[in-house]
Amino acid sequence: MFIKKDSINNVLHEFFVFKYGITYLTHNGIIHYSYLKGNEWHYKCDTLYGLIRFDDKYLCHNGNLSSYVISEKGEMLFESEDYPNSWEPSLLKNNFILSYFSSNQRVVGIFNLTNNQYLWKRNEKIGKNVKLLNDVLVFTEKRKLHLLKALSFWDGSNYWQLDISDIGHYTNKWGDQKKGEVIKIIGSYSGIIWVSITNHTLLGLKEETGEIIHHLRDIPEFNCTWLPSAIPDEHSMILDENKGKILGFRWEFYWEIDCNTGIIKLWDLTDGFKKSAIRNDSPQYEYDGSFIYFLQQQSGKIGIFDTQQKKIIWQYTLGDGSVMLTQIKYKDDKLFVLDAKHTLHIFEKE
Repeated sequence: MFIKKDSINNVLHEFFVFKYGITYLTHNGIIHYSYLKGNEWHYKCDTLYGLIRFDDKYLCHNGNLSSYVISEKGEMLFESEDYPNSWEPSLLKNNFILSYFSSNQRVVGIFNLTNNQYLWKRNEKIGKNVKLLNDVLVFTEKRKLHLLKALSFWDGSNYWQLDISDIGHYTNKWGDQKKGEVIKIIGSYSGIIWVSITNHTLLGLKEETGEIIHHLRDIPEFNCTWLPSAIPDEHSMILDENKGKILGFRWEFYWEIDCNTGIIKLWDLTDGFKKSAIRNDSPQYEYDGSFIYFLQQQSGKIGIFDTQQKKIIWQYTLGDGSVMLTQIKYKDDKLFVLDAKHTLHIFEKE
């Protein structure tokens, strides 16, 4: 189904995939690689800590309170200390990003990359669990993973907050009682924000108020010797907006949750996965509406799961399987797999 076409060394965790090439971060700068021509340009910089793309340009910063704007041809357009030097790359919306400021008191703001101005700034200890859903910024506080908050994207005003300490409380493997924590902010569908929390629990919250509309956990018919009769995993769920479903895929299990009714359907695929000698041990995967592209990280394996037929339709082992795989992306009939030695493996559809 796919064949390996190429590999690129010295690729860090941030890389952007386009129809005709890749732009990626290395230890000494940014490189743009063309599928047809190889390396087209290299912007050299000894220390580079972030990379984001906007308007056919790249924003990066060097760790010295300066940020650069690089053209799509690798030319530095300008350097500025007024630009953010720390940001959340997944929050790019119409050339707006969420920017962080390091100071005695944590400060965040929404920065407009078009006019180089901030919409707003405020004191807020936003952690890494943050997502922009429509015009609502939903996040957990740093070191307060039990507290879910929502702000207006446009002015930073407070919408609501929800403490899930009791809802998601659980017992850890040492027998200690722990308060609930937010695991993943999944997405928003029809005015409901979906959030997974500890204790195999999924919440559907009213976007305007944070009111709990759906509180899902148990799957009585699911019998597993090493998991409870509940949603198998809190980390590996995504939203399919076209189908109005939450999809989950981890280990040997695949499940779907109807966003309107909250009905959960689960498929235990243990027998079929054992025959294929592959399983999904990573919460990160790619989904194109029909197929899931996933990794068995510890064994160097790549697989494709058909969500309609509920079976593995393709798999591949990189080398002897000894190198750990860290990231997978899919775009324009190409698969991109990054390993722990910073080699990016490129596959194309046959």
